[in-house]
Amino acid sequence: MCHYILTYFIPYNLSADTDWEAFESILDYRAITGIILIAILIFIALKASKKKETRLFSFGILWFFISLLPSSSVLPFAEVLNDHRSFIPYMGLTIAFIFGLHYIIKNYFPQLFTQQNGQLALALFAIVFLFGNAFGVYQRNKVWKDELSLWQDVTIKSPKNGRGHMNYGLALMAKADYSKAEVYFNKALELTPNYPTIYTNLGILKNAMGDKESADKYFKKSLSLSDANHKTKYFYGRYLFQNNKFNEAIDQFKQVNQTVPNFIDTHQYILKSYHHMEDWAQLQDFSKAILNTWPKDSTATKYLDIAINKKTVLEVLEDEVAAAPSPEKYLDLSFKYYNEGDYQGCIRAASKAKDLKPNYPDAYNNIGIAHYHLFNYDLAIVAYNKALELNPSYKLAQNNLKNAIDRKSRLASATVNLSKTQLSDHFVNISFEYYQQEKYKECIAAAQKSISIRPNANAYNNICSSYNQLKKYQRAMDACDEALKLKPTSRLAKGNFNYAKAQLER
Repeated sequence: MCHYILTYFIPYNLSADTDWEAFESILDYRAITGIILIAILIFIALKASKKKETRLFSFGILWFFISLLPSSSVLPFAEVLNDHRSFIPYMGLTIAFIFGLHYIIKNYFPQLFTQQNGQLALALFAIVFLFGNAFGVYQRNKVWKDELSLWQDVTIKSPKNGRGHMNYGLALMAKADYSKAEVYFNKALELTPNYPTIYTNLGILKNAMGDKESADKYFKKSLSLSDANHKTKYFYGRYLFQNNKFNEAIDQFKQVNQTVPNFIDTHQYILKSYHHMEDWAQLQDFSKAILNTWPKDSTATKYLDIAINKKTVLEVLEDEVAAAPSPEKYLDLSFKYYNEGDYQGCIRAASKAKDLKPNYPDAYNNIGIAHYHLFNYDLAIVAYNKALELNPSYKLAQNNLKNAIDRKSRLASATVNLSKTQLSDHFVNISFEYYQQEKYKECIAAAQKSISIRPNANAYNNICSSYNQLKKYQRAMDACDEALKLKPTSRLAKGNFNYAKAQLER
């Protein structure tokens, strides 16, 4: 209370988040000094209430103390001090100051009102006072101009405040200054080692820096603390989603919803997770559950349609691009298809890019690399040559062309005089080698090449196994179905099918 009175007149060393701590003993000299000063002011206020001329002064002082009682008394608060608590009390202090000053001048220095020099002195005092406060406001606004300057100021003026260091770290992280942000998060951790939000933010930071192992460790540490809340689970769920751990992400988001229904965008993340997993049954059920509560929810309506029509994430994105097409959008889409291992989709999107922009070497290069992975080396070479015709200095296309010619020559040597069945088996073997190397997308492409020559259960089973590893369980089941149609007794296909089904039913 005494600090608020002092900063009313001299607003110095202000901090948006102080590091004040409760007194350990009532015998602390600061506690004794404060109690004495407050007692004196209350005594003066009560005495002043007896005279009509000083009642407004008394009213203002009592207003100040009474309005501070909810936040600055024996009631425990997480923060001992917070400057915003004084806004309403300061109204009372202003009343007390104005009418108290008026009473003193009128009764003890009346010449200040009646004489010219006195009036000039009062005017000069008012001008200096106002200009001083205006300068203070200007300086304080420089601190409050953005998150970075505000929380940096807190770390300087309240160096023992762990939350202040953490928030400065957040402001630095927003500016992508990750190394400096980590320094301040760790400083916050030293000051408040059991604050779960710091561990959560360190998890977010480490994820952004690409250190997934440390990120996971920090998130789990945050969850282990007793005061961890739904926000911790939300950010952990978001981290899991970003790293394609969709089942685990759904578990976290559903726990969030149990505490705070529909917190931020948890429903969207759950819908997106089911969509990425291509778990059409769960996606449909969850969409309907949302629509039962919110019948006009546009997101749930959208995902219900996706589930019914079994549209993949990239197919939905392709529809969105088709609604507002551009060569650049289709090229970006072709990259996404490529990264997903959907080489036919990559060719389709890149072809649409070159249709809109015929002289687009990047589109031809994407077509070439997709054909390369599909073992269509002749078509890849044609596409690379077209890219180089449009841009002779295109280094990536030059390297890709060289690789395609070399791979075509080696394949021709390895498959010369092979029968159709033997050629199909050759690609099954390539597929299995890719699987052992954990190159699952390449495994699928080689198996599909085998199937295009001669449908066979082994190739479909390789596809099923790869999709299981990629956690695309619905696609895995579809591939196993095809394998079992060709070879109903295949134990491997049955085992892979049952595994995929069990994962979907978790």
